[in-house]
Amino acid sequence: MDYFQIRPWVCHALRCNTQVLGIVHDGELLTISNAFTSSNLKRLHLCKFEVDDWFVEKLFSGCLKLEELEQICCFVNIVMLSSTKLKRLTVTTSDNRSVACLGFEDLVIDMPNLVSLDIKEIPDRNPYFLNLSSLDTASVCLTTVSFKDSDVDCNVLSALSNATSLRSLSLTVHDEVAIKVVGRDVLRCGTFSNLKTLSLGEWCLGSGCGALLHLLHRSPKIQKLILHLTDLGASQSDHPEQHAAVVTDPDCNQTKTPFICENLKKIEINCPQGDKRVHVIVRILFENITSPTEINITSH
Repeated sequence: MDYFQIRPWVCHALRCNTQVLGIVHDGELLTISNAFTSSNLKRLHLCKFEVDDWFVEKLFSGCLKLEELEQICCFVNIVMLSSTKLKRLTVTTSDNRSVACLGFEDLVIDMPNLVSLDIKEIPDRNPYFLNLSSLDTASVCLTTVSFKDSDVDCNVLSALSNATSLRSLSLTVHDEVAIKVVGRDVLRCGTFSNLKTLSLGEWCLGSGCGALLHLLHRSPKIQKLILHLTDLGASQSDHPEQHAAVVTDPDCNQTKTPFICENLKKIEINCPQGDKRVHVIVRILFENITSPTEINITSH
């Protein structure tokens, strides 16, 4: 199947003033070759397509009521996503690693009215956030394929800290390169003034849970913390000198003054059975957070 077989049905749906359109197929990635124009389309769901700057530019200019865009298992060959209308954006990568962009680029996202953002592991694209001032919920997954090397700049956390309406944040970071890049950005964060729920992977546990403590300190209204620990991380804990995310006791120079998280009522730790890192994490949290907090540990 190619896109020319689908195109007549897409055009017919747009002419019928549909408000919700989903285009899903099971074959190879297809390239959308026509501009979408509709005065009624509000939600667009794409699955297994190649999406480029030409398409999204025409989409946002031709569908002025579009509020939700989902790109699932798509090949994202985009450097700019800019819209003043979009409210919900989901972007996940294609599993087809045989397709590659021309090189690493920033993926600039400028959407002042966006309230929900979900981005997962986009190869060759470093998310760079401009105006996300209305954001309520954000979920971001970064890996080595997101960055050219560990020296690049990333502003995911520092930009999200400027979103004063942000209430829920999930950040997953895999691999040494991505952990080093995001680790520098943690220190540039402002205050997450309305953040209530924070979900993190084990990337934040290195250097005596330094990144984790920094984010908690910068989240005065935090109510719930969720930590996700993996089998791989547990196996790496025997070699802390080789892995940036291995939890270790802080040395004297890293010891911080305890602080109060008066709204933090619950910490959930999801971990492998017998993960010996857990007792170190719990101790570090109790030593640094003076307010009483319930901690639930769930093994998998």
